[in-house]
Amino acid sequence: MFTKPQTIHGLMKQSFKTGNLYVANILGNLALAGTGWAVILLKTFCPNEIKAETVKLTGELPREGQCYSASEDGNQQSFPEAMRMNLYEEVEKRTTRELEDMLITVRGIFGTYRIYDGNPDRPIVVNEEICQKISSKLCDEEEEIFGPCIDDNGRIYWQSNRMAFAYMETDLEKVGEKDKDAADTIWAVWKAMTGYGE
Repeated sequence: MFTKPQTIHGLMKQSFKTGNLYVANILGNLALAGTGWAVILLKTFCPNEIKAETVKLTGELPREGQCYSASEDGNQQSFPEAMRMNLYEEVEKRTTRELEDMLITVRGIFGTYRIYDGNPDRPIVVNEEICQKISSKLCDEEEEIFGPCIDDNGRIYWQSNRMAFAYMETDLEKVGEKDKDAADTIWAVWKAMTGYGE
C-alpha cells in the first residue's frame, strides 16, 4: 500500500465521529469514503488492520453490493453517489489527467498547500499533509504507484495495482476565508510561474 493503514484509520475515525463514513463492498473490494476522500482496497490486498478498524467502528464488514453509512448512532443502508462508481475502474481507465508539474508549496496559518500547474483558469491546490502520506517508499517491488492526477470534479487520485485513493482538491475560496494571505500568495505564485490569469 502506498499509504499507511493508520492514515486510513484516521480518516475513518474522523468521518465516523461526524456521521459521514460510508462503507461498501464493490465487486468484493472494500470501499471507504468520507467528506472529501474515498479509498478502494482490492480484496486480495486489503490489510487486516483496515478490516479490523472497519469492524471496530461499524460492527461488520459489508457484503458484496452492500453500502451503508456509519456513525455513533449506528449503520444506515445507503448508496451515495460516491459509491456508485467503481473508483478503481475510473482511475484504471485514465479518465483523469496526471498532475506532473508541482510548482511550489505555500505555508499558511492553517496548513501547507501544494500548488500544481495544469489548469489555465486557476491553480490546483492540494493539502500537503495528505500528499506527505502518499509514498512509493511504502510499496513493495510488486506495487507501482500512479498519480497524482485530477478529474473534472476536482478529485485528486493516486492508484496502484492494490488500491486507489481520492481526495478532494482544496477549495481556494475556503482557504481565503480563513487565511487571506495564503490564498493571495497561492494566486500570485501561480500567475507568476505559469503566466496564466494575466
